[in-house]
Amino acid sequence: MLAAAALAPLALAVPVVWMSERHSAELRATDGDFRAEIARVDRAIVEIKDLNRVNAMYLSRKPVLEEINVNRPDVARLFALLASSPKELRIEGVVAANGVMTLIGSSTDPLVPPATVAALESAGFQQVALTHENAKQGAGAGERFTIRASPGARARPAAPEAAPKPDAVAPR
Repeated sequence: MLAAAALAPLALAVPVVWMSERHSAELRATDGDFRAEIARVDRAIVEIKDLNRVNAMYLSRKPVLEEINVNRPDVARLFALLASSPKELRIEGVVAANGVMTLIGSSTDPLVPPATVAALESAGFQQVALTHENAKQGAGAGERFTIRASPGARARPAAPEAAPKPDAVAPR
């Protein structure tokens, strides 16, 4: 009887120790999952900080680029606009005289010259006029046209407002 009394606590301790070891192993596995997730979040934070640094660099360059764009010669603006024009538009000449630029060209698509006029108007050119010449020159030459446009006044981009300093006292 004395032996049975001595073995009873041992019989109760074995399942408790087994359950404790099992729970401890589960906690270690969960801890490993948490550590992996924390490492992933830390990498994402570093990437976000790098992106914020690059964004700040580009935003600091933005006013300079806007100033350059405003001061760019009108013919350069025109060429930049025409660089993105469809392949059906063929410019054969550009003449700038007396504040008016004249484009001479042809197009195999009758919708392209009016679209070019709309693009010039949306880019700030004024008094844009399209003249069709309707004379085709050879197979596939397309319809000839002339577009006249004045560069127009371009407004300077507004300077961004400075944010108020946090320690500044507002006037009453």
